[in-house]
Amino acid sequence: MTLLPEERVSPRGEDGTAVEDGLVSDTAVARPRTTPVTTADKPRLQRAVATFGLAGVVILGLMAASVGFAYEQSRAAGRDEDAVVEAAAALEDQLVNSIDALGAVGGLAVDGEVSPAEFETFARALIDDGEYRVIAHEVVVDAEDRAAWEAENVPIREPADDGGELVPAGERDEYLPVIDVYPDDETTEDVLGFDLAGESSRAAATERAAEERRAVLGGPVRLAVDGSPGVLVVQPLYSLEDVQEPLLVGFVSGSLVASELVDGLDDVLPRDTAVA
Repeated sequence: MTLLPEERVSPRGEDGTAVEDGLVSDTAVARPRTTPVTTADKPRLQRAVATFGLAGVVILGLMAASVGFAYEQSRAAGRDEDAVVEAAAALEDQLVNSIDALGAVGGLAVDGEVSPAEFETFARALIDDGEYRVIAHEVVVDAEDRAAWEAENVPIREPADDGGELVPAGERDEYLPVIDVYPDDETTEDVLGFDLAGESSRAAATERAAEERRAVLGGPVRLAVDGSPGVLVVQPLYSLEDVQEPLLVGFVSGSLVASELVDGLDDVLPRDTAVA
């Protein structure tokens, strides 16, 4: 994030003393100065790194590359540092809340299956209450079962190498195609069959989520719905029919749009700060 604080200059007379309104003053007008992050800010930074890992650093990089803060006649010294802290805290809170909300779906597949009605009920509530644009349900399909799955559902597809249209998924041992999506309308129908294992950032998120058995934040992606920049939160689904050996049966993923995350910062930033 690029901060452009207003520059303030204290006029001085020939003898070096500060001048205010044509008068000589013994007290110099304070200049705003940049100070390092204090030790009080470090626990928040450490918690953010612990929560998001390397993916979180990438996300903050994405936001820093696309969002600038322009100050309009700011007069408070140190206002730039305050805005950075407030924006980072607000973004962190949004992401933590979104991850926690999606994590609540973890017990949906304890019997080995997730019905369309169960998925829709959860997804509708999540979108109504949170920041998510789209919620998707992915299932695990082994290579030997691909033909049968596609015959019963839709072709399994992945992004082309140039990031353009979706193409038939390449050969691999396992696929993670979208079997259900909410909202289910003309804007999302092309997401069905989209393979999370077919793109490196999404695949890495699913691997981490399965390994840690919790909802995780993936790296920056182009959302499958409309290609807009955003991030993906992924929650693994395990069947507990055999509690000694839980079986991974799929995932639920939620799409967060970068521009909408940024829009959510307006309420917490200083009044004289514009988000561009």
